[in-house]
Amino acid sequence: MLKYLNYVTAELSKLPQKDISDALISEVNLYKEYWKKYSTDNSRNPLYQSAPSMYNRHTINLHTNEAVSISWDVRQLYGIAQHMPIKQASLRDFETLLHHDLVASANEISRISHKINSIHTHQYNPILVMNFKPIKNSLLIDGRHRYVEYKKFNSSQLLPYYVIDDELCFSSILFKKELLSYIILHNIEIIDSFIIGQGTLERLLNLKKCMGS
Repeated sequence: MLKYLNYVTAELSKLPQKDISDALISEVNLYKEYWKKYSTDNSRNPLYQSAPSMYNRHTINLHTNEAVSISWDVRQLYGIAQHMPIKQASLRDFETLLHHDLVASANEISRISHKINSIHTHQYNPILVMNFKPIKNSLLIDGRHRYVEYKKFNSSQLLPYYVIDDELCFSSILFKKELLSYIILHNIEIIDSFIIGQGTLERLLNLKKCMGS
């Protein structure tokens, strides 16, 4: 993450408006300070008040050859999703939506496929997808077994799924260092959009408030 933040700082220093450049670099320098302090902190996310019985961990690969992992409480995310409309898509359209994540988890999906010989009953029916804007990709949060079952036995049927935005989910992240990873990625995406004139900085998450220190 530090290489990534150093890359962001170098890019911000190229902005022609020095006052904006300095303000944004100051913001990113705060992220660096917090990363040095909390990057190995496996204590509970101060915004997360439950004990997980189901969770999903995703690894986010950065273009600076670094990676961070984020874990979400799956039950809490379904609690959010149940207020959303259930979407439906053909298997082809669903795989297009999740292409990046399906490729990244190809080995796991292959392992699951070899084990599944029939359709099973599941606690949840719609598959859970997250629109993860910091990397501009969709993540398959829960439902790989259901996806494989549809692919093997119901490929002509429409596949039901929920889509939830990442911004609704950060209080369901399990650990403090993972919350920090999310806030940094989220805020850098907001800053990038601001620089190219496609948004404001109002959606920046307050790092100190969220981290509880």
